[in-house]
Amino acid sequence: ALEEDLTENYPKYSEMKDVNTYKYTTMYYDFIALNYNNSIFKDKAVRKAMVQGIYRKSIVEKYLLGNAIATDVPISPVSWLSDGKGITYGYSKIEAQNLLKAAGFADSNNDGILEREVSGEKQELRFTLLTNDENDYRKKAAEEIKRYLGEIGFAVEVKVLSFADLKAALDLKEFDAALIGYNLSNTQDLSFAFHTSQIDSGTNFMSYSNPDLDVLLQQAYTAMDNDSKKAIYERIQETFREEVPCISLFFREAALVVRDKVRGDIKPDAVSPFRSIKSWFIPENRQ
Repeated sequence: ALEEDLTENYPKYSEMKDVNTYKYTTMYYDFIALNYNNSIFKDKAVRKAMVQGIYRKSIVEKYLLGNAIATDVPISPVSWLSDGKGITYGYSKIEAQNLLKAAGFADSNNDGILEREVSGEKQELRFTLLTNDENDYRKKAAEEIKRYLGEIGFAVEVKVLSFADLKAALDLKEFDAALIGYNLSNTQDLSFAFHTSQIDSGTNFMSYSNPDLDVLLQQAYTAMDNDSKKAIYERIQETFREEVPCISLFFREAALVVRDKVRGDIKPDAVSPFRSIKSWFIPENRQ
């Protein structure tokens, strides 16, 4: 049995005659990190317009061969902590444009880029999107995101860096936005990325701060029983859906590739792809 990332290898395995592939959702979460020191991202309307202006399902189909599940929250859709609501922000160019218009953005100089004035300061929907070059899909997805956001009035410059340079830019908080991924822990604790206390330590390199979310993350961390933990996580997801702290994209899927003579209860999952291996067997006539 073989555990496979599906982006590159899936086609060759799915066409083989003597194997079965068992797909499962991983804890690998792709998203666009925003730097809250950049004033345009502080406006929730801008963040909501971004999430509605990017056709996430199309990116999954085109560059991940359909092997990912679009998400609005950094909680795995197959986790017991998921609120089960799936996608609440569908792709809508018109909705995204309306949000920006209502927030006071307009293209007053006809250059295709929206701007507004806030207390004497001109804000333009212009930013640089960083990503890393070790990942072919990311480079393509970043260009696609640039195109989608361009259609609703953003000017996005894509910059592809080595992994080391990207990490340095994030650590120094010298970035506007970055297309990256986290392999989240199975505990689903998100404090490291979103709690105010982690801004100075650098793990919350987005510098995102929300007192209500801080309280919920702390409660989730100390919850004593599953019922209260699930209730708190539902409120965390509600906050994520309302506030859009980052632009959630999707959770990747992987596959276990097993020779077809292997039978049994083959149910891989993110925590342990081989969890049910004790029940696998090869029938006598195939041995």
